[in-house]
Amino acid sequence: MIEENRKFGVNFLYNRAQETAKCNLCSVILKAGGSSTKSLINHLKSKHRIHVRRCYEAVSEDTKPKSKVVRIEAYFRNEKESLSEVTARLVSVDGLTFNQIANSSLIRRAFKDDGYFLPTSPQNIRDHLIKEFEKTLRIVSEKVDTITKNGCHFSISFDEAASVRNRRYMNLYLHHEQSIQPLGMIRVKGSMKTEKAIELVRERLSKFNLNLDTDIVSTIADGANVVMKFGRDTRPLHIACLAHAVHLCVCDVSYREAKE
Repeated sequence: MIEENRKFGVNFLYNRAQETAKCNLCSVILKAGGSSTKSLINHLKSKHRIHVRRCYEAVSEDTKPKSKVVRIEAYFRNEKESLSEVTARLVSVDGLTFNQIANSSLIRRAFKDDGYFLPTSPQNIRDHLIKEFEKTLRIVSEKVDTITKNGCHFSISFDEAASVRNRRYMNLYLHHEQSIQPLGMIRVKGSMKTEKAIELVRERLSKFNLNLDTDIVSTIADGANVVMKFGRDTRPLHIACLAHAVHLCVCDVSYREAKE
């Protein structure tokens, strides 16, 4: 009988330097180049009759891979957006302030023509934004809980960014086999050393009931010294972003100042 839904990580001991994995059941050494798990999964299935299910085989319908055939109704919403959704998009996507939305007669007229009653107070506009944020947070948390309850794990990627007002943020993304879920922007105040970066990541993951040590298998980021130390000081496998490395190489060659 094939054993189902057994945790995959406990069956192997991974050697990062040699890119090999030792089976804890029969001590066989298997190749795992490029962090590939295909040979490990096939070994468990053929030698030990342990079937490792793909994550999407055990989760809800909305997280399963979608059909390649896209119907025309997929491009249209079945229901009208709420006022909170529209105002949240004006703030987060278009970059409008609460005062601009509340005091603009043009925006107010457009909202009225579309059947919305726009509040006149910037505080009420902010309340709608907070309401939409809490709703989105609840939806994302439910999706993450569904995946973790089925024994699946995640990878994370992050990078630092600055706004036009020179405010620094950390962008954090959660990667699953079939999806990429943004976990929001984390405000960074002051200098960000490795210890602070680890603390910020742990704090944000905890909002979704995730633990950096047990639920995250790998981290992906650029090659900055702080980030590389982040990878050494945390348990997940750290992978340097190849796209970032290629970008630095292109800039170094294309924009190098002419030597005298």
